[in-house]
Amino acid sequence: METNYMDELIVQYTIVMYDGICGFCDASVQFILDKKPLSTLRFVSFQSEIGKQLLQKYNYTSTPETIICIENGVFFKKSAAIFAIAKYIQGPYRYAQYLRWLPKFITDTGYKVIAKYRYQLMGKKQHCRLLTSNEQHYFLE
Repeated sequence: METNYMDELIVQYTIVMYDGICGFCDASVQFILDKKPLSTLRFVSFQSEIGKQLLQKYNYTSTPETIICIENGVFFKKSAAIFAIAKYIQGPYRYAQYLRWLPKFITDTGYKVIAKYRYQLMGKKQHCRLLTSNEQHYFLE
């Protein structure tokens, strides 16, 4: 895929990157979809071709152990990514974005604990949820 296409994606959308085989990560994406995210939000798994190219663009050489959010070309990971994503969902959960004012060592510690045990919490997914036509446009894959 051309670099220009990647640059256009990064400018046009806020991109949420996640582990496509992680049950917890998948449940998180489904949770966001259920909250009717803003139309500028897009999802892509690390394992997809677009995901791999985005990781390479941001100098990741291996599959990250974190969710990633790319907003206006800025790369967020761990709790910072969660807070960035919160701005794009509707309902009271969007107020989670204000937790970004807490010290990073506190919010990232909580994030790391969940990330470490994510496969034990929800396993690895074997099947994908069938997306509605309204949900399909949120995915770059």
